[in-house]
Amino acid sequence: MKKNIILSLFLLYFFNGLIVITFAQENDTADKSISDYFLSVWGSTAIIFATGDRIPLLLDNGVRGIIVDPNKPITGINLFFDSPLFNNNAEFHFVSNVYQRIDPETPILLTPELYAQIQFGNILKIAMGKYPISVGLNPGGLSSGSLILSGTGPAYPALYVGTPDFVDIPFTSGILQIRFHFSYGTLDDERYVRNSLIQSKSLYGRLKLPFDFSLSYGLVHAVLWGGSSPVYGDLPSSFDDFCKAFFAVYGGEDSPENEQMNRQGDHKGMWDYGLEKEFGSFTVKAYYQHFFEDNSGMLYWNDGITDGLWGVAITIKKPGIVTSICYEYYNSTNQSGTGAHNETGGQDYYYENSIYRTGWTYEGIPLGTPFIITSGSGTSVDYIHTRARVHYVSFQGFLTNRIGYNCYFAFQRYFGTYADYNSDTGGNEVFKDGLPQTSVALYFNFDRLFNTCGLQGSLGLGFDFGEARDDSFALRVSIQYRIK
Repeated sequence: MKKNIILSLFLLYFFNGLIVITFAQENDTADKSISDYFLSVWGSTAIIFATGDRIPLLLDNGVRGIIVDPNKPITGINLFFDSPLFNNNAEFHFVSNVYQRIDPETPILLTPELYAQIQFGNILKIAMGKYPISVGLNPGGLSSGSLILSGTGPAYPALYVGTPDFVDIPFTSGILQIRFHFSYGTLDDERYVRNSLIQSKSLYGRLKLPFDFSLSYGLVHAVLWGGSSPVYGDLPSSFDDFCKAFFAVYGGEDSPENEQMNRQGDHKGMWDYGLEKEFGSFTVKAYYQHFFEDNSGMLYWNDGITDGLWGVAITIKKPGIVTSICYEYYNSTNQSGTGAHNETGGQDYYYENSIYRTGWTYEGIPLGTPFIITSGSGTSVDYIHTRARVHYVSFQGFLTNRIGYNCYFAFQRYFGTYADYNSDTGGNEVFKDGLPQTSVALYFNFDRLFNTCGLQGSLGLGFDFGEARDDSFALRVSIQYRIK
């Protein structure tokens, strides 16, 4: 296994080198070095020490929540290349992010990111590889993450096509804008249904209103399908099945009976709303994401309670002690109304699926909101808590012109799953009263470390304590050097 991993990385870097050299040969190469063909080149290394069996929830995108050995720290190496293409009408990006235990007998632990990307201005972006897909109106870097695809966990291999941001619709003078994406990938981790296929798509519109207001609305759809099941064998994965999954229609005769009665694959959907107002020195953005898995979940209100993610973010244009602040409230306790549970919620079982039993995870980490608690890994991932209420706060700024900071706080209460309900008692204490949990992450970022131009450092601290997750503390130290 270790030899295969090393060979894969060697081939990846080899072909990336061929791509870079090919780009370079498009221009006059006289009196130029390889670095002259890059807009920017930088690399970084990190080391993480953790006291628990998992890295704390909010500590670091890509590795947060992964299972670790507290006696063996892990190290990470990140490389980034950025090169112009087609007479500067496009840019090529290459990103590699690899983590490994400090143990020569242990193979690579995780590859959170490993992809190549071409971007054509602000019109189109194409990426291939382990590209972190995040879809939503919630602000990146501040938010806890989108409900379906948050990009906070390790990325899975996929092809991604979409707009980098909102683009103007022709002949509307910029009043109407559109944003979209489509991705197609494979969940190649160890899971119950091996090599499951995953596709996602989104379509957003934005209307610019008077007085610097803008209103945004979007629909996100993702589906898990295909793969090899230990119960059903090879699940249907032809082009016809691709279309059935894409349009969320009933499965055919060769699909499991459950998919013939419902829809082919494990579907997730999200309505996404945003309202933004620009002031002279700052911007305020409010947003709401409504998650659903079936027709009942598409309803916005069920008996006066609704599930989803509410948020408001303020971004200050001038650097200072506080440059951005975000508050979010997440609720997933309703799950389609009172149903058989009277006051405690409905009968949905968010993110779990009877056919795809590993559920909406990759490497054991939720693909959507991080406020879902699982146990185990590989083929034996169990959902411990899919019902939660969370207050989340983040803010960032600058202590000096060379020292910045980021702070993240999540005050959670978890209420188990539908399996905890009992018709005689109304549910156990966890199901009715919940378990408290607190997660914290603090970052300090240092520019021009040791007065060296291009050298940056970062110190991160993460904490998890409470009754729902195992207590954990982690320290992350990172050094980044920008060549140009």
